[in-house]
Amino acid sequence: MGIFSSLKQWNDECNERGKVIEQQEAEKRRQKKKSVIILKKETLVQSIFPI
Repeated sequence: MGIFSSLKQWNDECNERGKVIEQQEAEKRRQKKKSVIILKKETLVQSIFPI
């Protein structure tokens, strides 16, 4: 029975790591999207009010 509990623990740890990686990737996507939106706003403002 020891090997099954070890495999379950290993599986649980892998799932936990997968969740952490998913959260990190989601945060990267949010930051990239935010940067793109800011850049588009800056470009729009510059096109309306050229320097």
